[in-house]
Amino acid sequence: YITGSNAYGQMCAPTWSQTLFWPHWLRWTHFGRQHIESFEAIQSSSFVLFIDGTVLACGKNDEGQLGDGTLKDQSGTVMFFPPIRRLGVGASAETAFFVGFNGYVYSAGRNDHGQMGSGDTDFTEWGRKVLFNMDIHASKISAASNHVLAIATPLVQPATFFFWGAAESFAAGGSSLDTTTPSNNTVAT
Repeated sequence: YITGSNAYGQMCAPTWSQTLFWPHWLRWTHFGRQHIESFEAIQSSSFVLFIDGTVLACGKNDEGQLGDGTLKDQSGTVMFFPPIRRLGVGASAETAFFVGFNGYVYSAGRNDHGQMGSGDTDFTEWGRKVLFNMDIHASKISAASNHVLAIATPLVQPATFFFWGAAESFAAGGSSLDTTTPSNNTVAT
């Protein structure tokens, strides 16, 4: 069931343009896919992960957060990432994160402080691989507007806490520069 505004197409229901004030039943059968693994929503965008690893992304796309190669708001589109195992969409309204079956983390959207984790602050409408400094399996990703936190298990080390993005978000850690790739600290056990 869904309810709320569909101003940017964030309900993934192309024919609905109004605000829904009471819950409506919606069946996502995009390209014949019916079995949903999980779903996430950020401010004006939504992501539906199907069991086969396909992601339906819809809604506001002004920063490329849908990862479809455009800046056009979408009422229903499929992202062309490698098959996705887990959605890791954080609290940011303009950046989204995805964990692929290959174990890599991908990001799409706003990148003015390096929050995509791709090693730069360049803008792109396409999703990009997050550049961790080791082979990892991300277990949790949380994003704010200018920075990202992740817990990951490296293949040969204990669980590690990663952070990247705006320096002011990490001032307690002594950093004064934006971090465009994940920096890490081992999690105490």
